[in-house]
Amino acid sequence: MKTTVIPTNRFLSHLRKLSRRFPSVVGEVDRLANQLGDGERPGIQYKRMGGNVYRVRLPNRSARRGKSAGFRVAYYAVREDNVVLLAICDRKDCAELQEANLRALMRVAGL
Repeated sequence: MKTTVIPTNRFLSHLRKLSRRFPSVVGEVDRLANQLGDGERPGIQYKRMGGNVYRVRLPNRSARRGKSAGFRVAYYAVREDNVVLLAICDRKDCAELQEANLRALMRVAGL
């Protein structure tokens, strides 16, 4: 069974802003969405958030950087068949991926 990947409005807004500076980010997010759609759960779990929230690093090919200097994405695996993309940011600007901010994003998204 294929997993449905649902981006939040905030995720899409940040993706649009990042894609202006780094066009390759869209392709990297597409690759991640395909992985998630196939049932994979890449990245590191936020254990204190129940284990269903993950953070994954994506490379920034536009700036010729690897994963460590690339993008960060947080997603929430609601069930086996639904994944919600919560946040994306450039490595330099990742305050949004702190647990308190992710909890707020989840509340806004109704999760």
